[in-house]
Amino acid sequence: MYRQIRLHDDDTTFHRILWRDDPSEEIREYGMKRLTFGTNYAPCGAIQTVRDLAETNEPTYPEAAKIIKKDIYVDDIISGSHDLPSALRLQKEIIEIFKSGCFDVKKWASNTNELLEVVPPEDREVSIPLSLNPDKTVKTLGIYWNSKSDALNFKFKYDTDGPLTKRFVLSNIARLFDPMGLLAPITVKAKLFMKRIWASQCDWDELISSVIADDWKKFVAQFTLFPSFEIPRWIQTTPDACLQLHGFSDASTDAYGAAIYIRCVSEDGVISTRLLIAKSKVTPRVLQTIPRLELRAASLLALLMAYVLRSLRHHHFDPTSIHFWTDSKVG
Repeated sequence: MYRQIRLHDDDTTFHRILWRDDPSEEIREYGMKRLTFGTNYAPCGAIQTVRDLAETNEPTYPEAAKIIKKDIYVDDIISGSHDLPSALRLQKEIIEIFKSGCFDVKKWASNTNELLEVVPPEDREVSIPLSLNPDKTVKTLGIYWNSKSDALNFKFKYDTDGPLTKRFVLSNIARLFDPMGLLAPITVKAKLFMKRIWASQCDWDELISSVIADDWKKFVAQFTLFPSFEIPRWIQTTPDACLQLHGFSDASTDAYGAAIYIRCVSEDGVISTRLLIAKSKVTPRVLQTIPRLELRAASLLALLMAYVLRSLRHHHFDPTSIHFWTDSKVG
């Protein structure tokens, strides 16, 4: 991606490198004409270039330009449509926009063969026809997606080689990447383990206590279930569906959190409910009252709901369709 973006001539003097092919040669100085991977400016420059490209083409391709500006993370685009004809049109427009900037869009993946058939085989991330093999997944921003079953799943590689120290446990906890909080019941337990280890005041490379170590081994034994754990990607939304958002918050002396569900009622009256996003946090080490923790949970829910409403910009939610729930009776 970076190599496709040329620097302005006035900026090349600030992107210099020193080079020689042999230690006996005199060092030569070069000015880079392209964005260089590893420089602080490169990600920002690349993202801004793509945004400028979308804005330039917005009068011609308004919907595709909006997708490029809103549904992109550096060089990954994750988006979709309610029907195949509009998806094919958006796909063509996105390709045209990037082609105008000399970008080739690669690694196409879809849950529909028709969207892949219009793309050259070398530009596809998955094969046609879509494989039934559950291991054939595409990694999308850290989460694995099986395009055939149209489900999200998680893979966790636990490191078993090493002493159970604070550093070792934290290294394994960091591998639990769950940006949407779909594994919140699991990740919050991992956070609580870290809190217990931190409270024990052991050093980074000191063995944790036998009690915590036994509990940790029981906890990681559950990770063998990860490959069979799948979450449907589609939340059953359609243009004519009646949508509601329900947010729940709760707190305890150990942790507090919030979760938001979407409730969809189709035209024929079929009701479906899906978890959209969740967030959990461990309580501070400084003891706090339950009312204070319940307030923290409610505040977290409000921030989470605001984020969801910004993200679901394609759907209109009437204020009466947004609900907040808490079991706190503290006045």
